[in-house]
Amino acid sequence: MTDNELDRILNRWQAAQPSSGFRGRVLDNFPFSVRRTFKRPIRWALAIAAASGVLAIGMERNGHWSIEDLAAQVQGYPVRVMTWVGRAWVGHVLAGFRDSQLKIYVDGELRTDAEFGGGGEGWWVRVPGEGKYLLAMSRLMFEGPVPPRSGQFDGHVLEFQSGGRAVRIESDGTFGFGLEHLPVYVLGPLNR
Repeated sequence: MTDNELDRILNRWQAAQPSSGFRGRVLDNFPFSVRRTFKRPIRWALAIAAASGVLAIGMERNGHWSIEDLAAQVQGYPVRVMTWVGRAWVGHVLAGFRDSQLKIYVDGELRTDAEFGGGGEGWWVRVPGEGKYLLAMSRLMFEGPVPPRSGQFDGHVLEFQSGGRAVRIESDGTFGFGLEHLPVYVLGPLNR
């Protein structure tokens, strides 16, 4: 039998009509039945209207609407998200840098007793006998006056000058996938 012959036979076949109660029995056997009513959408519309009214009353302050404040917050949201993502990324890159085989030079001299550590956005270099240098890769880390830019980090070398010293921290690897030179801000040396 060919496909064409089979098609002709199947086209002549008359399917039996389902009984009048078939649909109801099938729907009753489902664990939950979908009943379409307007009660739920009306309830949701009333709830949204009530919440909007409460929000509008709450936003009123000193006789004027602060919808401008809400708009400014919504408008600034993408900037805050991108800032947070950027900070998290820099923290991740520096954590990889920290965990690599680092060589710390102070004024060109290799210091095996010096330490580099920290996490997130707060980093430090401790040089025995001199103190601790606090490092930041963003001006946003500081409350109050921001120290001037003291150095840079390119993913392979972190270097800065502070307290009359030149500090260079080198890694065997490069971190940050072609990282642009990040600024380094330094407080210190602090006697801790």
